[in-house]
Amino acid sequence: MFTLEYSYWFDCLIPGLYKLGLPIPLGGTSNHFDVQKLKQIGGWDPFNVTEDADLGMRASMEGYKVGVIYSTTYEEANSKLGNWLRQRSRWVNGYMQTFLVHNRHPLKALRIIGFKQWFGYNLLIGGTPVNFLVNPIMWVLFIYWLLAAEGVLGASFSFVK
Repeated sequence: MFTLEYSYWFDCLIPGLYKLGLPIPLGGTSNHFDVQKLKQIGGWDPFNVTEDADLGMRASMEGYKVGVIYSTTYEEANSKLGNWLRQRSRWVNGYMQTFLVHNRHPLKALRIIGFKQWFGYNLLIGGTPVNFLVNPIMWVLFIYWLLAAEGVLGASFSFVK
């Protein structure tokens, strides 16, 4: 699961955001910075659990473009489901925090980085927690559709009607 998730993030999503010219929420690992520029944008927020996502937006707000370097970084995966879930929960909470921080003055951000970048960042950062909340509901509705409604298995479960 970890490999699939990281492959999607680092091989698809981040390069895709880069190609579209959208702010990149960095990746948590393998980030390389010009120290002076990092200091100029305020460094990492010690109170944000997704400081990498926050830093990516602040870099865009300051006019910097975050690039992608194709490399391999080895990282130890969470081997226990509970740890994996807690890590994802922290990330979702951090995305909500980052979304709220950068939308304290949404019109200011919109003016600085433009609609495309502002909308793209908000869709990803704000949409991720929404997706995590809506996803279980959608799975329940999908399973209901399969089993009871006019879905694929509806004829096999006609007694449910």
